[in-house]
Amino acid sequence: FNNVYHWTDVPSIVSGDYLVFFDPHAKSVPGASSASPGIKVRFSNTSLKGQFPDQMEPYCYFGNDMQNRFKGTLFRFPFRTDVTARESEISKTQCGKDGAMDELFETFKSSITKFLLFLRYVKKVEVYS
Repeated sequence: FNNVYHWTDVPSIVSGDYLVFFDPHAKSVPGASSASPGIKVRFSNTSLKGQFPDQMEPYCYFGNDMQNRFKGTLFRFPFRTDVTARESEISKTQCGKDGAMDELFETFKSSITKFLLFLRYVKKVEVYS
């Protein structure tokens, strides 16, 4: 999982009733600190989607409505921009520059079959830019 930090500083996961944000810089997630660099939030049966509709919208795919338990797992890796890459203490790499995103997708597509051998319960992999 640590490899995602090549592309993002704030990965997140939705699974079951929870949304988890990882924030090693402790700058993007409210309440994050160097001692606790992230947060786990119960979203099901709450008003979280109504309070933060723009933040919850990227997770509303594959039957997930961010209001009820989600029977699956979604990973979100928001790619670094020029601005976030300059500010990052993890990596200065940003994916929107010089075809880096296209190269990343091509590498992913060419190697996904190797990874799927070890992911027995993965039924579908989709990538959106």
